[in-house]
Formats: sequence, structure tokens, C-alpha cells
Amino acid sequence: MKTFKKLDLFGQEYRFETEEGSKNNTVQGAFFSLIVIITVVVVSVLFGQEIYKRTHPNVLQAKEFITNSEVSLKRYPIVFGFLNNGQQVVGPEIHDYLDFHVGNMIIADDINYNYQSNYTITDCKTQKDYFEGEFGLMAKGLLESANYYTMCIALSPESDLSVRNNYASQDSNFITITATSCKYNPDPNRQPSCKLQNDRDLDNLIFLVIKFDSYVDPVNYDVSSYSWVVLKLLG
Repeated sequence: MKTFKKLDLFGQEYRFETEEGSKNNTVQGAFFSLIVIITVVVVSVLFGQEIYKRTHPNVLQAKEFITNSEVSLKRYPIVFGFLNNGQQVVGPEIHDYLDFHVGNMIIADDINYNYQSNYTITDCKTQKDYFEGEFGLMAKGLLESANYYTMCIALSPESDLSVRNNYASQDSNFITITATSCKYNPDPNRQPSCKLQNDRDLDNLIFLVIKFDSYVDPVNYDVSSYSWVVLKLLG
């Protein structure tokens, strides 16, 4: 009984020492303490499994519903190029064979729209200092180390181009990039002059787009992630 009474967690302390200790342990206190201990153990087992088993973890989520979206090409640049025969990246000489046209279709509503075509294609390395944000810095890092030719829509510190809202919806816009044979360009002052003699010379060209994403390498998280999208040109 003396041993059992030592379970009493609520025994009052003496202000003086006795042979059995400094607390006044009772049988009633021991019973009550035992009930408390059993209750704590049972509750911990029943409701603590999610903690140590992690079967149904509680996750807090925050969602923001937006009615409009706008993505700047400075923050998510369009980077592309060409492969010849599926092997070698074509350099700046691609401009000797193809004309590039950039269009920005701005849709206000079902009736009102505006088409802008005052944009050009240029070497991406001349644009990298304009890039910003997470994906823009990924593109900048790639271009600084790349030894092949890539193209971008020409921007400037003062001007920018964005893609807004869903495709072809109200208050939206979309961007088109068209490459055509320079042989059909009637402009005699074209620079550089068109060197294309036969459209068959374009048959082996493959269009490449570099797509940047938010994947993080689990081994080296400092490495930026991007992938190539390969498209065969069709006549």
C-alpha cells in the first residue's frame, strides 16, 4: 500500500521532512492520479496517431481566386531556336532564309479588338538583362552559359509585352510568332538579303521552344529547370 500511495501526484507537501518523504500521500490521491495517467495514455493513443503515423496529416491551405491574370514576357520569356537535320542548332544565318512576324491580338470584347505588329525577333542574349522574376532569371542564367543561338521577342526597358487572361476571352490578348520563307518577301531592301533558293532547304528545320518550369532538383536545388519542346515545321 505504501508503494501504491507513492503514485499520488496531488499529495500536499509538508513543511517538514518525515521518514516517508516531504508529501502527504493518500490512497485516494493515488487512485485519482492513476485515473489521470490512464486517461492521458488512452487519449494520446486514440488522437495522437495522426502525429506519429502521419496517415492523415492536417494541412492548412490558402487559396486566392483571381478574376484577371497577366504574364509579362520579361518574367516568363519566350525563348526559341531551330535545329537543322535534328542535330545542329542553326545560328544567326536563319535570318537569311526566314522572315519572322510577331503579332499581338488584343481582344476587348466580342466585337472590339486590335492587332499590333510592331514587334521584332532578335538574339536572346541582347534581351537577357531585361528579364526579371524567377523564370526570367532562369532564362538569363541559361543564356549566359549557352553556346548556341536563340531568339526572343525584342523588348526594352520602357516597353513590355504580356499575355492576359484566357485565350480569346474578353479583356485578353494572345501573341503569334510566324516564320515564312523570305523568298516571298518583295522588299528589295531586306537586310540581310534573302539567300533562300529552294523551299526544300527548309524541310529539315525543327522548331525548338525552351519551356521554363518550377521544378527543383532534389539533389542540387540551385540548378534551374527547363525543357525543350520540339516541333517539326510543316509546309
